[in-house]
Amino acid sequence: MNGFPAFYIKAMIKNPIFFIYISFVLFFVYFIKDSLHITIFRFVTLFFHGYICSNLFLLISAAWVISKQYETFVFLERDVLKKQWKLLFSAFIISSVVALLPMAAMVTFKNPLTDGSFLWKGLVHFFILWTISNMLAATIGTTIGILVRHRASILLSLLLYGFFLWKSMNMSFTYQAKLLNIFDDHMQAMTNTMSGTIFNLNYFLDKLFLILLMLFLLLITYSVYRKEKTAYILLAVLALLAMEGVAISGEKNVQKIQKYPAAEFAHVPYAVQTYKMDLSLTNRLENTAELEMSFSAAGDNIKLLLDDCFTIDSVKVNDSLVKFTHKNNVLTISASYRPNETKKVVVSYGGDVQIEDELGVPIYYVTSDAVNLPGWLFAWYPTVPEPKPSYYDVRLDASAKVYSNLGIFTGETEREGETSSLSLFAGQYQTLKENGLTYILPINYNLENFQSRLDLLIQEKTKEKQRTLTTSDIQFLQDRAYKTVIVGSWPYNAKDGDIQLVGNTLFFNYME
Repeated sequence: MNGFPAFYIKAMIKNPIFFIYISFVLFFVYFIKDSLHITIFRFVTLFFHGYICSNLFLLISAAWVISKQYETFVFLERDVLKKQWKLLFSAFIISSVVALLPMAAMVTFKNPLTDGSFLWKGLVHFFILWTISNMLAATIGTTIGILVRHRASILLSLLLYGFFLWKSMNMSFTYQAKLLNIFDDHMQAMTNTMSGTIFNLNYFLDKLFLILLMLFLLLITYSVYRKEKTAYILLAVLALLAMEGVAISGEKNVQKIQKYPAAEFAHVPYAVQTYKMDLSLTNRLENTAELEMSFSAAGDNIKLLLDDCFTIDSVKVNDSLVKFTHKNNVLTISASYRPNETKKVVVSYGGDVQIEDELGVPIYYVTSDAVNLPGWLFAWYPTVPEPKPSYYDVRLDASAKVYSNLGIFTGETEREGETSSLSLFAGQYQTLKENGLTYILPINYNLENFQSRLDLLIQEKTKEKQRTLTTSDIQFLQDRAYKTVIVGSWPYNAKDGDIQLVGNTLFFNYME
């Protein structure tokens, strides 16, 4: 049987278990379909019961079929390893066809505000999780079935699969633990609804690790049934080494929130009067920031905050290249200055922004369609701690609509204005207006409920014994004197963890 493995597909689906499997998948789709009104990605995360159901069907069916000595199987394919590959191909076909059921529900019941790009990303993310977990289960079933050649192989296969299921449900948030999670990495710690799944390097390394694991299991069967045992054993060892390499590489790529050395900036004798930025946001951030700085005392070095996730290409002072160092999130520029002097400092830099919190949840990020850069917390441009208001002139090139406290950037747009910090946000947002106020909220937020929650939060702020907001700020909030409200995401243990007032823009920290 060298062509399409129709017989193996029939052997796997012509039994009552297949219909029970389909019934359970449809039940789980119906059970959590309301999560699609939040976002399509929340559905993908919560559908883990459906993944498990599908995994178990393919594991048990594959182990049963390959371990049972059908005379027809012997006639059709005497080579047990070819039989394994055809069973795996059959499992892939069954998996792909059944995947259409939840994917159709995702398209039908999605939040009507879901943008097309996020819909496709959600569908692709689901298909990747569904397919890889199913193929791992089928690989476990066929491998144990070939090695044991007994019905007990089903029990052994379930035990091995149970290990990965335990790891996937485990409340461990290390990178190594994520590698062994065969479902969504954020199943235990939910992400905000604005970003969607971020397809970065570590996302693909995570999936590559599981593919290498499947390859390792297949090479074990080859080392048992092929004459070239030594060669296949060496290949299996190489697969293990490649898995270790993926783990090490992925660990190095993880970016964590940094604590900035604010003490180094106590009483600095300079301030930024104006910013002029030429900024590009794709799957990375590229910026040329021109700072006009004034000085009140003499000195030899200019220190500015800039997160270590960025690589600096060049620094110029008054149009001349100068030496600089960039470590511990501090950019130190070798340039002397005198009292009452002004200098033009130009910093060209870029980098990937995929910073996670302690739970491994993306907190500061830049992709082609999702951005989260709270400027008062995250040093995504050269600045000093607790800066005074500066004048900003920003030209931004981005494919997504970007919201900020200077206005909305669409395509290639220039915005300017005075503010103490610049914050940028993009993703699954909706823009609502009421009573002269503009609300930029996640697509799953209801304006009336949000306003009630915001009013309650402001009341709580007025009753705090140790206020993080000034009395004038509290009054400003109570009077609803702000013009724009933007929901972003930042750590709750940060200063003013719930809300942040910057000029006439109120930033609200995302919550379910």
